[in-house]
Amino acid sequence: GGGYSSVIGAFGGQMVSTITCQACGQRSQCHDAFLDLSLPIPAHKHVKEADRQRVSCALSECFEEFTAQEMLEGDDMYYCDHCRGRSRASKQLLLVQAPPVLVVHIKRFCHSPSAREKLTTDLDFPETGLDLGPFMAHGMPAPDLYDLKAVALHVGGMGGGHYHALCLKSDDRAWYSCNDSTVRPASLHTLDRSQPYILFYHNRAAPAVVC
Repeated sequence: GGGYSSVIGAFGGQMVSTITCQACGQRSQCHDAFLDLSLPIPAHKHVKEADRQRVSCALSECFEEFTAQEMLEGDDMYYCDHCRGRSRASKQLLLVQAPPVLVVHIKRFCHSPSAREKLTTDLDFPETGLDLGPFMAHGMPAPDLYDLKAVALHVGGMGGGHYHALCLKSDDRAWYSCNDSTVRPASLHTLDRSQPYILFYHNRAAPAVVC
C-alpha cells in the first residue's frame, strides 16, 4: 500500500554481496534491499558490562568492519559453479544505493553459547557530515553527506534497561531529550557515549521527511 511505499522511499537502500572464488576468480553477486544497517563493533573494541573500563570506537570503524572482506573457508567454503566444487572464497558487503534517511543500528548485544552480554563500548559519531563514499560499491557515485537527526539510547544492561532518545528539533536546531512523557533540552556533548544504540541520519540532498 501507499504507507509501505512511503517507508521504502524514506528508509530504503540497497547493498551488494560479492563472493569471489579464490581458485578461479569467478565472482557472484547478490543485491539486497535494506531499511536499516546493523553494524558490528570491532572485536578488539569490545567492552562488556563487567569490564569497568572505557574504550572508544568511531562509527567509521563499525562501517569498516561491516564492509571488510570475509574469508569463506573450512566448513564455510563456497561451492563454485565454475570449479564445480567447494573452494575458498572472499565475501564482501558494500552499499549500492544509500537511502534519504539512514538508520544505523549498533550491535551492542552479543550472544554466545554460554552468555548474552551488552557491549558498553563508547561510540564516537559525527553530528554532521557523515560520508558513505568509502563504503559504496565500485563505480557507484558517493551520496551527499548525512547529518544526525536523532539518537535512540539504551540505559542499563541485560538484566533490565530503558530506552529513550535525543532528537534535533528542526525549527530551533536544538537537541531535546525525549524520555517517556518528558521532553527537555539536552546536549549531545554531555551524552554518555556507551548508550547510543540506533542513529538516524538525513541526507542533505533529500527532502525533509515528515512522519
